[in-house]
Amino acid sequence: MSRAVRRAAYLLAAVLFFFPAVRGYAAEHGTVDYRDMVYERYDTEDFYEKQEEAERLLLEEGREAELLAAYDALVSEISELETLYVLCQNAYYRDVSNSWYREESEWMYECVNTIYDEFLQTVSRILNSDYGELLLAREGEELSWYAEYEAMTQEELDLAMREQQLTADYDQALLLEEENRYERIGEIFVELVGVRTETAAEYGYDNYADYAYELIYSRDYTTRDAAYLYSYVKEYVVPVYLELIQCFDSSVFDALDSFSYGGEEELLDRLEPCMERISEELSEAYSYMREYHLYDWDVDERKMSIGYTTYLPLYQAPFTFNASDGSFYDVTTMIHEFGHYNEFYQNGQTKYYQIDSIDVSEVHSQALELLFLSYYPDIFPEIADEVTLYTLYAVLSGIVDGCLYDEFQYEVYMNPQMTAQEITDRYRELAAEYGIELPGSMAYQWMEVPHTFHQPMYYISYAVSAAAALEIWEVSLEDRQAGIDTYLEFVDLGCNTGIRTALGSCGLSNVLLEDTIRGIAESTAEYLGLDVEYEEWEEERGSAAGTPQILLRILMMAAVMLMLYGIRRSRRYR
Repeated sequence: MSRAVRRAAYLLAAVLFFFPAVRGYAAEHGTVDYRDMVYERYDTEDFYEKQEEAERLLLEEGREAELLAAYDALVSEISELETLYVLCQNAYYRDVSNSWYREESEWMYECVNTIYDEFLQTVSRILNSDYGELLLAREGEELSWYAEYEAMTQEELDLAMREQQLTADYDQALLLEEENRYERIGEIFVELVGVRTETAAEYGYDNYADYAYELIYSRDYTTRDAAYLYSYVKEYVVPVYLELIQCFDSSVFDALDSFSYGGEEELLDRLEPCMERISEELSEAYSYMREYHLYDWDVDERKMSIGYTTYLPLYQAPFTFNASDGSFYDVTTMIHEFGHYNEFYQNGQTKYYQIDSIDVSEVHSQALELLFLSYYPDIFPEIADEVTLYTLYAVLSGIVDGCLYDEFQYEVYMNPQMTAQEITDRYRELAAEYGIELPGSMAYQWMEVPHTFHQPMYYISYAVSAAAALEIWEVSLEDRQAGIDTYLEFVDLGCNTGIRTALGSCGLSNVLLEDTIRGIAESTAEYLGLDVEYEEWEEERGSAAGTPQILLRILMMAAVMLMLYGIRRSRRYR
């Protein structure tokens, strides 16, 4: 147990930027403009002085009030450290060519790991002292996990730092020309797989996939459960997905390409009235974001090609970032990211010893995208139908890609000796099982997905959450207010629970069951007016090269997928 606790605690710090599991301590909202927030390197002496004071008090009797105050002072230091790390990462991702911020980001990453390790050692000593019950009475029994916390070994820290260096190398490799990029990224990934396999072994796991499911993401389902989901998606969702792709023709792409807007403020203006139409809560959160400029959505080629929402605990404020390119995709991505932003705003952040569910978090974003479909005629007055079509494609793609990338990474981490070429070949083969043909260099598209490098085994959360989001949307189609109320109820639950528990609390279905996946697929097909024959899909999958007609259909679909992938590739992944 102690090794698992140690690793879980370490990962709270290690993935702070992308996976906001290390949360702040209040639901209030700060009033500092983001433009007034300044990054400076964290002074570690501030922490060590407060740690020494807390450790001294542990040796004395009758110092309850002073000990709790010393603990709070340490928590405040962690809050400052987290905030400075996020500010540093924001600056680095705003200009990934800036070598100073890259080096500073690496220094801060090591600092976060080191200070967090020291902090949790002190927490463990408090819990094992005569003051332990006092702290538990105030903080809650969840904190008792850390009574068994053990300091990181040098080997563990070295592996963590090597992993961080390799992911930074990947960020830089994305800037290379295509002919050099793929070879370099393949080398990086092979080494990353080796490092992560060693890390999993350090904590008693046979493979990194199981380790990530349990300790990084604290999922309430296993890789075995996910394997069943892969099969349900292939059987029921993929046929709808492939039929939907055939709705795309040159006129749809031309319409999507025709869209443009006049900068981030115009983008935000387009969405603001719609927030008010959904709920006062969303409108308030949106106004707050704009008032304090807690966003960075301008177009700048120096940015890292990614979109995210994070939290600045010292300022008690969420922050959202996107490498915008001026297309319609920026607008839909803002809706997606604001689903995360709103949840942060409404619930604040849970405490450092609690781990959030990414599966739950992604429902907040994807369900909001679907609820916004009703407002597309106002947001996209000339291309509402085309963006609606693309949004539903993107959600179904989230289910398909979520399973594809999870199954792909699972196989890689189960076979960590694979070469870069073998990994690419296996990705092409698996993609075909999901109806995705990858001609030529498209087989390397797995390298263009930052999650594969920064957040391994994350992608299944997109599949699970997209299925849940579709069910919330289906409720809204029958009763708009009921759908909105269900969504708001789901948001109110926060992220600190498993996906199955959260869905059950809102009267929604378990998305890991076959009946649920089939029902979602069929109702989506009905909404789109698609005539899907599952038996026909099974026959095609079994004999794709057997007849000229089927082969021609596959080739035509591959061409459309290439154009759709072009849109997604140019804007990357959220």
